[in-house]
Amino acid sequence: MLYVGISNNTTARALAEGMHHAGAVDVAQLDVNWSYPKFLLYAENDKGELVAQAPVDGFEYHPGEYVTKSAYRDFFYLTRKTPLGATATNAPKAN
Repeated sequence: MLYVGISNNTTARALAEGMHHAGAVDVAQLDVNWSYPKFLLYAENDKGELVAQAPVDGFEYHPGEYVTKSAYRDFFYLTRKTPLGATATNAPKAN
């Protein structure tokens, strides 16, 4: 399970308390670009192309961002891994 906190003008303590209340055990701060925030998910479209999607309104982006054209800014990404104790054959399937 992945909990994501996206906010503006919120303290680190408030975000941490919110994550703790939601059930997060380990957390990581990925980026703090106040002037250029972005959080994107990627999925294949009907043509099999990987395209960006914003999970919430308010982020400026284009569908091929970070995939079809290189970016001038840095970025972080997360990938799913097999949970501890699971094997590739009994790991939960992505929806």
